[in-house]
Amino acid sequence: MSNLTDMAKKLIVGVIILFFAIAAGAFVFFRGDIYGFIEFALGLFLGSLCACMRVVSMDITVRKSVESGKSGVVAFLLRYVFTVVVVAAAALIDIFNLWATVAGLLSLQVAAYIVPLVSKEE
Repeated sequence: MSNLTDMAKKLIVGVIILFFAIAAGAFVFFRGDIYGFIEFALGLFLGSLCACMRVVSMDITVRKSVESGKSGVVAFLLRYVFTVVVVAAAALIDIFNLWATVAGLLSLQVAAYIVPLVSKEE
């Protein structure tokens, strides 16, 4: 994580904060159904982990593209194939909640909007 840019680190922290916020809300929602909460939390973890991996991949791709002048189309396609595989795995494996996985994946977009608003520019 030391080679990541500051914005990538902030995005990862934003995804992690959103993970805990959504998990806390789900804990209240699933107060009587512990197995439902575990499925939701596992799906949310899977989606959030994929979102963090996408941030790292985008950071590396952008740095390489700036240095070499080449576009990162292959890395772009691999990121989306990986995302489709994660969503398909969540849909096919019963221990993951599909909608929680999608929420974890979308937490990257939410973090991308929130992080610049709350971070201080030097």
